Amino acid sequence: MATKLAAPPRPPFIVPILNPLVRRLIRIGVRMGPRSSPMILLTIPGRRSGLPRTTPVNTFQRNGRWYVFGTFGETMWVRNLRAARGATVTQDGRRRAVTAIELSSEDAGPVLRDALAPLIGSRFAAPIVRRFYALHAGSTAEEYVSEVRHHPVFELR
Repeated sequence: MATKLAAPPRPPFIVPILNPLVRRLIRIGVRMGPRSSPMILLTIPGRRSGLPRTTPVNTFQRNGRWYVFGTFGETMWVRNLRAARGATVTQDGRRRAVTAIELSSEDAGPVLRDALAPLIGSRFAAPIVRRFYALHAGSTAEEYVSEVRHHPVFELR
């Protein structure tokens, strides 16, 4: 059984170091990540300053819909997206406006399960995923719903 986390861990130290490079690569059209869940740039107005803030995030596609997860919990981009309810997405060198809808825990649990279950079952990805999510190969639907409380899920339309 997975150990429950009080809160998700902080991003690994390398994330803020690599983000500027990843931003540049995505901005010029370099595809990052697997085809099923490519990285995008999410540009969101700051909830206090109104200034645009851009961060690379992983996406997940399910039943023709597009999602982003707060892997590291209540980060600034999550708070800004929640407040703005929309963003500009940059992918493959193209930009487009999207509306962001935060899913309820009950609606987000199955999305999180579909995205993470294959990774948790992977010998190589499982240790990485388990570092941020209190889930395991036999996690129940309720455990995924519970995990969403620490990892918000947004649908991008």
